[in-house]
Amino acid sequence: SEDEVWTGGLRIYTTINKSLQEFSEIAVSEAMAIYHKRQQDAPEKVKSALLIIETQTGRIKSRVNSEDFAYDKFDRVDALRQPGSAFKAIVYTAAIANGSRLDCDDEGEGKCNTDDVPTICLDMGKGQPQKCIQNYPYKNKKMIRYLGPKSELKYSLWESRNAGTICLVLKRCGHLEIKELLKFAKDLGIETPLKPYPTTAIGASEVTLFELTN
Repeated sequence: SEDEVWTGGLRIYTTINKSLQEFSEIAVSEAMAIYHKRQQDAPEKVKSALLIIETQTGRIKSRVNSEDFAYDKFDRVDALRQPGSAFKAIVYTAAIANGSRLDCDDEGEGKCNTDDVPTICLDMGKGQPQKCIQNYPYKNKKMIRYLGPKSELKYSLWESRNAGTICLVLKRCGHLEIKELLKFAKDLGIETPLKPYPTTAIGASEVTLFELTN
């Protein structure tokens, strides 16, 4: 009962680090304040969460579900959401495990290139229009938006290029099949069923912050 919790002389053990938890709560609050100041037209529904896991043990050291838990008790750590480009780390690791290389050797041979062109169009099913994947419109004018069909994997990874990443799971690039990516993600601890679509490679399938961090 609540009375026993407060007056029963209980000892409660947790993996949470108190000072780290306090720091995390401040960090989330400050980050969201900066975001709303920078994006003044951003909707109020934009929220944030933070999770820190000790890699050696799997212990949760801090966990922040919202900016103010007293008013917003929705659990965003275990909620499903699209991971976006954070999922690309899994994609490229799976490709490397499947024999791909991040950069080419002197002869430029081996599975080291991907197709970073603006024509990555995907069939979305019968009666549905195609979905064409584009790279982010870089504000840095010196960054070429598309590197072409001989782009080394390292550039698509470093610059988080959508078109080049999508191609990794397409037959024409030949790095890995989508089913191999899904199995690799599951082996890493992604328990939520992922959709067997190429767009999963750029984070379109929902996962939880907990399993992605873990």
